[in-house]
Amino acid sequence: MPDYKLDSVPSKLLLGLSTQRRTGKFCDVKIHIGSCCVWAHTCVLSIFSPRLLDFFINPDTAVGSRNKQSRKHPNAYKNWSLNRPLEVFISDLAEEEHAEPVECFECLDKVVDFLYNGQIVVGGPEHVDHVEGLSKLLRIVALEKVCQEERDKLVALEAPEEEFAEASAAKETCKKLLPGSKPYRCLACGSKQRTAAALLQHLREPSHQNTSLECSICLRYTAKSELELRSHLDLHEHALPFFCASCDARFRTRAALSSHEPRHSVQTPFVCGKCGKGFKWKHALHNHELVHSDVKRHLCDICGFTTAHGSTFKAHNMVHAGVCFKCPVAGCQFVATRKQTLMQHIPTHTNQRQYQCEVITSEWIIIFFLN
Repeated sequence: MPDYKLDSVPSKLLLGLSTQRRTGKFCDVKIHIGSCCVWAHTCVLSIFSPRLLDFFINPDTAVGSRNKQSRKHPNAYKNWSLNRPLEVFISDLAEEEHAEPVECFECLDKVVDFLYNGQIVVGGPEHVDHVEGLSKLLRIVALEKVCQEERDKLVALEAPEEEFAEASAAKETCKKLLPGSKPYRCLACGSKQRTAAALLQHLREPSHQNTSLECSICLRYTAKSELELRSHLDLHEHALPFFCASCDARFRTRAALSSHEPRHSVQTPFVCGKCGKGFKWKHALHNHELVHSDVKRHLCDICGFTTAHGSTFKAHNMVHAGVCFKCPVAGCQFVATRKQTLMQHIPTHTNQRQYQCEVITSEWIIIFFLN
């Protein structure tokens, strides 16, 4: 028996590694999925994923890498470091394994989190497919068992056919957004392109005839003439081809623009069935519904704190890890666990008042003139 044993050391170690993963600090691996990526540590990944362990031990194969130069000189992969992280591409791994590609960033983030804390909330039926695909691709046996249990639960619930239809539609939408697919279609000739830039180049070809005056890029504009349509296409000639009609924001994909547009709308189509509160986005409604649930899905194994919200749980973990945001003003002792809270605090050190109630202001003006 050891002379002294501190039970909190393993928990603190895992919590510290998980916090480092969130910030990319001391991480030597970047896992790319679609246009996003997550950070991780080789030591953690190699313990749970035999597929990645083989990749780390035999980097000469350069499997999962899109660096053509490194494929020509595979020895370069033997010297990756914190300053030169190893980059792994999920799509390339799927191609090598002859598996269906998974491009759901949310599910990859959940899978990597599972390797650090042993907890995961898989989500709806479509996400079960994503998590299961990633677990098979990375050969994470423990996670495959979790997915099978989730499938058994879904069967037991005997959900209505409409819910399964919605899940299938969500899955098909996800497939359309994969990098390997061609989601941008020319309305004039039906030609499909992988990117908006490629479609724009296609529309500008001299031999191409714009028989449709509707914009094939944004699908939101209909011109009165072909000359007017070509003038409109100039607006899409940008590194971020999709633009908001209500503000100056620009986006790389049509889906990102669609996600932004509700900001300028007063409509709240997603309504809570328990309290009637409406939301602009479906994910906002999902987060709100957790308020009505007695189930707390996140449990701190250090102090026993529980919460239904992932963002609140992450902020709580930062307290145990000693990560905080301090006020930069000299002499101020204010400390916050969220950067947003710190940004709200900083204006208290100035005499500026950014927000003024228009109702009260107008009442004072009326009183002034009446007197």
